[in-house]
Amino acid sequence: MKKILSAVVAAGLALGLSISAFALDGGGIVKPRAGSEVALTIRSGDTKVAGIHFYADNDPDQFYFNVNTDMDDCKFKDLFADQEAYYYEFVVDGRIPSTSLPTVRIFSPYREEVDGGLADRWYRLKIYEVDGDTLTDVSGDFAAMADDDGNYFFDIRTRTPGTYILAEKAVQETVSAAVNADSPQLKSSGNQAASEQQSTQPAKLPEKRVKRMQPQKD
Repeated sequence: MKKILSAVVAAGLALGLSISAFALDGGGIVKPRAGSEVALTIRSGDTKVAGIHFYADNDPDQFYFNVNTDMDDCKFKDLFADQEAYYYEFVVDGRIPSTSLPTVRIFSPYREEVDGGLADRWYRLKIYEVDGDTLTDVSGDFAAMADDDGNYFFDIRTRTPGTYILAEKAVQETVSAAVNADSPQLKSSGNQAASEQQSTQPAKLPEKRVKRMQPQKD
């Protein structure tokens, strides 16, 4: 069964769009008001999964926004078989009517009570982007953040949200399918940030006293 979060009908979104921030149990059709601030959080029950934040332009079009979290849909899933990894395939149908680069957010699913303390080392998690037959380490393109409520998340500014894998450790190139010229390729590193991303500061979704955390020595 697909774990793409269930869509809500456009009519159900109308009330949510009268305010700046709203949450959805699944994705749906978004029609921002001109010039409004849009902060959308996709949830699965009580769990925050992903989100997007932007300021709408003066003539916004509607667009569809959702995320598929089914790792079985990932052609690279075997590379992550020895660890706890999570799949985020952002589904966007239409143009995001943003005046500047939207902020796309992935909420960390790791919890200390089930991962032996990995939540305390969230800033060391790896993020890979799946682009066709290529797997690229884009950890450096994301800002690792935390708030005072203990929520950990990763932000990237982009107009074209892609497909990402959040992993607890790096995959080994030696076990990658990249050794075969006809197989999906693994890039060990890469910075896909555009010049527009580098010249601006990441926007923040509404959170309680969001702050950047500094790595702690083990």
